Amino acid sequence: MGMFTFSFIKTRLHYILALLPKLTFFKIYNAFIAYISFLLKRGRSCTCPPLMSICLTLRCNYSCIMCQKSSVNDNPYKHPESIDYDVLSRFLTENANYLSLVRLHGGEPLFYEKTSDLIDLLIELNIPFSIISNGYLITPEISKKLVNNCIGLSLSIDAVDPELYKSIRRGGTIEKVTSNIRYLNDIKKTTGARIPTLNVSMASFSFNMAELPKLVRYCHENGIESLSAGEGWFYGTPEVREEHLIKHHPALVHKYTSEAQQVAKELGIILRLRYSALKSQPVVMEKAKGKRKKLRSCFNLYVSSFIHPNLNVVVCCDAKETFGNLKDNSFREIWNGSKYIEARRKLRNNEIPDACRGCASLLTQQ
Repeated sequence: MGMFTFSFIKTRLHYILALLPKLTFFKIYNAFIAYISFLLKRGRSCTCPPLMSICLTLRCNYSCIMCQKSSVNDNPYKHPESIDYDVLSRFLTENANYLSLVRLHGGEPLFYEKTSDLIDLLIELNIPFSIISNGYLITPEISKKLVNNCIGLSLSIDAVDPELYKSIRRGGTIEKVTSNIRYLNDIKKTTGARIPTLNVSMASFSFNMAELPKLVRYCHENGIESLSAGEGWFYGTPEVREEHLIKHHPALVHKYTSEAQQVAKELGIILRLRYSALKSQPVVMEKAKGKRKKLRSCFNLYVSSFIHPNLNVVVCCDAKETFGNLKDNSFREIWNGSKYIEARRKLRNNEIPDACRGCASLLTQQ
């Protein structure tokens, strides 16, 4: 329930208002059933989750320095897969009446060879969708498809400085991304469209933290409503080392987040910050008097799911446990199948489901 705070709703109100006109009564009813199932901690949820995240491909036109693609270690990004379009289209067609929002991820989702066909299918099926992209492949053709159809477009941008941008997001340029954004906004203005809403997502490290206030101004200058900034990650890549992680630089975080908040207030940009260094006291995961702390419930187990390019179904992008594969079973068989029911039962009984091990959001010690 912690996710539904006033701050959460306030910072996403523009997105929610953009989504509502796209929802049918049946989609709203299905989402209501999912939410009631969550509140009652039932073993079964609705027929199909209202929110669906789909990783279309692990392929990407960039080689970002913090991505697993650039890691010295072997991982799935070294052997990128793309989702089977026939299986995906069948899943979407069967569940179109239930899906309130489909979120398209990657890799780079616009690098998926069937993206244009997929967008056409989502529009035809009246399934609201959003996209997370680096922005480099938003061609005029794609822009025309997105306007009035895509609910939200989140752009991964970590620096305004051209040279710094190129050093982080290798393979792209901030100039090209900016040109694409402005072209899309020109179409929105010409047609009077309100969607897609635009967001910038920034991965912060010690070497680009100073770019945060500049990115707020960049959003204002380019018709972008919001900016989400959080801690960058480390996957054993040569260019990103432990000392670059923001958790080691609290003073730097406070300095530039304070400046960014002031600029955002002046310019009317919605700013979402996710930095552990901003917390006055870290969350301590411990057992009290020999008893496990009460777990927070997992909203994802009832209202959303994640599909990998290999068609494995998991609870979220961080989950390690697979609930099933769409090559072997229909999604509905998986969603309310024995593994999902067992995970919900465990969480109801204050036990950590196998699928959720390692999840810090449960605020407990394993």
